[in-house]
Amino acid sequence: MEKDSSIALIVFGILITAGGIGWISYFSSLDGDRYTENGQIYIYQVNPIAYTIGYIAIFLGVIIVFGAIISYYQKLSLKSSCPKCNSEIKPTWKNCPVCGIQLWNETDKRFCYKCGRLVESNFNICPYCGNKLK
Repeated sequence: MEKDSSIALIVFGILITAGGIGWISYFSSLDGDRYTENGQIYIYQVNPIAYTIGYIAIFLGVIIVFGAIISYYQKLSLKSSCPKCNSEIKPTWKNCPVCGIQLWNETDKRFCYKCGRLVESNFNICPYCGNKLK
């Protein structure tokens, strides 16, 4: 689910960026156009605020895209670590081989091997990070 939200943000950022580019392109095409009204020739000049809005949209879209990409890859690179000594552990280990802390207490409580928090032994999913426990 977390990966899906990152992908949705990437798409949203791309749409905002494209909208900003379209906005600037539209007003650029109008700038300098000549038109007549009541026999007089006028030259259309775009208000600079119109360009500013387009540039802000592009900037925000790019920031959203890069932020979502970074978030997506950080979620992919999460590794399991011991909640006490922070050494790398495997999901099937019951004890940490470095500090000896019990990772899976079958009787009462146990630690989630992904986020390191203490959870009830009857939980199937960690309520803190959503990791499957069994």
